Amino acid sequence: MDSMDILSLLKDLQQACSHPCLVKNRDRQQCCTIFERSYVSSKIKATLDILNSVIIKNAIIESGRTTESGSSESAPEKVLVFTQFTRMPDLLEPVLNSSHIQYRRFDGKMNRTARGKAVKDFEMNPKVTVLLVSLMAGNVGLNLTAASHVIIVDPWWNPFVEEQAISRAHRIGQTRPVNVYRLVVQGTIEERVLHLQVRSRSDNFITEIAIFLLDKKRRMVEGVLRGDGDIFAELAMKKLTEEDLRYLFINA
Repeated sequence: MDSMDILSLLKDLQQACSHPCLVKNRDRQQCCTIFERSYVSSKIKATLDILNSVIIKNAIIESGRTTESGSSESAPEKVLVFTQFTRMPDLLEPVLNSSHIQYRRFDGKMNRTARGKAVKDFEMNPKVTVLLVSLMAGNVGLNLTAASHVIIVDPWWNPFVEEQAISRAHRIGQTRPVNVYRLVVQGTIEERVLHLQVRSRSDNFITEIAIFLLDKKRRMVEGVLRGDGDIFAELAMKKLTEEDLRYLFINA
């Protein structure tokens, strides 16, 4: 089994943690027969629970009651929802629609005008509470200080990418504390990836990522346009030892 086979298996396991219908293999049709696209996975439910708590707080603010954050914060609180999988927003949208939660999307498939409008609506329209963002398309060049909550739906190999996404809300002009939620399915490949992230930080992994981006700029741009991030996983694979692979996949 070569590195690409391992990457493919890893991606399947990660996608299964978010929603069975994300998995792209010969069993996908069977998965989608059993778990329909309308199936609310644990990740979607957790996301919805967080959004509902924010909406309830906004309703209190709207009614003019005193909130814990103080009377000076009259603008509604908003949420950035980041995912590395381009089809995950497609699965989130029906749930948001049925819950009457107004949102916008921001991903690599949209042209510059559409993305600009989505950001403006999110920033300026008090009724738009959520921005669904492709992790790779939205990790650089955005200032989204209207958001005071950030949800990372699926953990990423490289903590630097997640930190760049989170920093969209941590910009000059942000007056509120920013709450960050990382959704991880316990006892799965996701939890093990997080453990390896800790090791990666101590091994100057972020420095190597920066060098890799300089050397592979064209591939990075292509990855952003596709909305995926296999280029980062590919570099991570080069650093994984046999012991790491056993840790990731045995009983995963």
